[in-house]
Amino acid sequence: MADPKLKIALLICSTRKPRVAPSIAAWVVSALTSTLPPSIILETVDLADYPLPISPSGSVIPAKITVPGTPVPKGAYHDAQIDAWSQKVTEYAGFVFVTPQYNWNVPAALKVALDHLFHDPSLPLLTHTITGTTTENHGLSLPTQRLRPRNLPHDPRPWLPWANGSTHLQKTRANTWSSGPPYEKPPKLGKDWGNRPRGGLPSSPIQFMNDAADTGQGFWFANFTVGAAEELILLIDTGSSDVYLNPGVYEPSVNSVPEDENFTITFATTNPDGSGTATIAGPIFKDIVSLDNTSLSISQMPLGVVADPENPPTFPNDGLIGFANSTGSAVNSASWFTLLCSEGELDECRFGLAYQTDDTGTQYFGYVAEERFEGPLSVGPVVPENEWSTYVDVAYDGTVLLKDQWMVTDSGTTVMFGASPEDPTTLDGYFSCSNPPTLGFGIPSISNASQASQDPSSPVSHTSTIFNVLSSQLVQNSTGDNCTASIHGTDEFPFWLIGQVFFQGKYIDHNHATETMGFAVLCDV
Repeated sequence: MADPKLKIALLICSTRKPRVAPSIAAWVVSALTSTLPPSIILETVDLADYPLPISPSGSVIPAKITVPGTPVPKGAYHDAQIDAWSQKVTEYAGFVFVTPQYNWNVPAALKVALDHLFHDPSLPLLTHTITGTTTENHGLSLPTQRLRPRNLPHDPRPWLPWANGSTHLQKTRANTWSSGPPYEKPPKLGKDWGNRPRGGLPSSPIQFMNDAADTGQGFWFANFTVGAAEELILLIDTGSSDVYLNPGVYEPSVNSVPEDENFTITFATTNPDGSGTATIAGPIFKDIVSLDNTSLSISQMPLGVVADPENPPTFPNDGLIGFANSTGSAVNSASWFTLLCSEGELDECRFGLAYQTDDTGTQYFGYVAEERFEGPLSVGPVVPENEWSTYVDVAYDGTVLLKDQWMVTDSGTTVMFGASPEDPTTLDGYFSCSNPPTLGFGIPSISNASQASQDPSSPVSHTSTIFNVLSSQLVQNSTGDNCTASIHGTDEFPFWLIGQVFFQGKYIDHNHATETMGFAVLCDV
């Protein structure tokens, strides 16, 4: 007699368009399939296939339908859409929720779907989020407890083979840095960097550090004051959201508040060549975080103080500051930049990065530094719940080969990763240094530009512009005329992960208010 099969549903909980959740769910399914026993069947269920009314007419109160433990009969809800959803739910013995967070809670579509049920999910063995943070887990815990499932007491995400113990799926977006020598206080960047355009509107010099003397390993840094420690050198990271300090760096101010919890987070591809992982852990504090030589400051900013590993330090120099949204936060906080916006510190909720090719640059806050580039910005929409990413077309030697590709930009990554190792655009391997190929990204994608042209109010550009990676930045290293490419093919990510080598020579605007990204070539390139 064959063993009975146990059906588990992987529930896609976001219905927003353009959609990212289905590709993430497919990635999760592919990762889980090889680890599940033959007795378990994993099926994907998409809430978009069950458009449920918020206030149905003619339906009955779910709690009044039947008694606990009795299957809900077909048609009991007196509403075809709700009945279809109810019958679908009863097919499964458990659920895994693949959900983002909207305003620090679960999507409305998921909450509505749960509110239409009461006795239906009486036997689930597992209910948990895959892509969410503590806020989504808490947002799910109360309604699912009312539905009486058996929630697992432990997070299932470390079971995933690609998670490597990570508490946040977002952190498999590669952040590349490697451990350096035992910690020594680095020299400050200096107050003579950059300028203060527009009569003192907030801007900050940023510096590229690459060689052994710089101890920066190919990243961009700025000076911050954290607690009582001034002129700290923090890595500017648009691929994460938190503030982390290396061991021995944090000096509490008089206003420091220790939180009664610790953080743990795992970063993938932590070496400059894209290999390696690093897990850090330590206590959480709230303290002042200020950008030096500006008025930009958050007085009670949650931050993680690395206690493990103690040595060598995880990050180059003093630590890292993230500028993405809070989806991947391990300290349960919005980013420092987002808090500046919510506290009214910026005229506009946006920042720009101008990465020059001479290892200097500037970060601008609250406005667009139009004097730094010619022509308008080429503006694309941010993928919902995925700052800072957008859809692009990929061009190789001037010809568009791939359309509508999901591109994640990350200044905390040194190189680039193509979404598929078979793509001809990945340049994975060697090429002739004397005759380098051309790799570029069309922004916005032609599809997004066409869609925006039908909506006069859309902030997205109506035409697509190809931005090439500078030929000097395509080279990771070289021997004679043989160059190793700085972009690698991979099937680990369902997106193109584009590190700061693409940023070189460009102005990139990050507009949180309109959920867009703008790109332009710097005037002096």
